[in-house]
Amino acid sequence: MAKDNSNKPWLDNYPVLKEWLHKWDARCFYQLPIGPSDEPNGYMEMWQFPNGLHCMIEILGNKNGWNIYTPCKSGKVDHTLSDAERRLDCHVSGAPE
Repeated sequence: MAKDNSNKPWLDNYPVLKEWLHKWDARCFYQLPIGPSDEPNGYMEMWQFPNGLHCMIEILGNKNGWNIYTPCKSGKVDHTLSDAERRLDCHVSGAPE
């Protein structure tokens, strides 16, 4: 009897993400398990696109989805931190200035 792998943190369990990566001819360079190495809760993967840009993709098990993390286009520290603050919505009410 075949084992049910539908809750595993595998790209094959997220067809939309898999098709999107294939559409853009992205290549996975490495993956790191999240949680126990024998039964990870997810994987953190580094993907590179033909234009040389890359992203990190967190693929979660138990049908909890995925997250895509992209770098800031600038290599300048102040630009990178401003970009992170914008993305993290750090300027909401009550956040430290």
